[in-house]
Amino acid sequence: MSKTKKQITASKLANTDQAVIDQRLTDLDYRLLGLMVSLADGATGIVKRRQTELAKLLGRARRSIQRCLDHLVASNTSNRSVRRAKELSGPTM
Repeated sequence: MSKTKKQITASKLANTDQAVIDQRLTDLDYRLLGLMVSLADGATGIVKRRQTELAKLLGRARRSIQRCLDHLVASNTSNRSVRRAKELSGPTM
């Protein structure tokens, strides 16, 4: 079942709200989540960017982005598609 644009937006906002209060997340984790929310396609929620591109946009190493994705998945801030992105090396929301 595909989500509507309104459901995708609600999911992105819920993930961001949860991240704000999660003490386990670092500032960089939150910055990455914000960037991914910003870059996510409005119709699908997919972020079509590689970790290397996200790293360049944030001025960090790709390994730092990988660690942040690990934190987001472990904190359950991200939805299932971000977990899948770790396998694909191209984050999705």
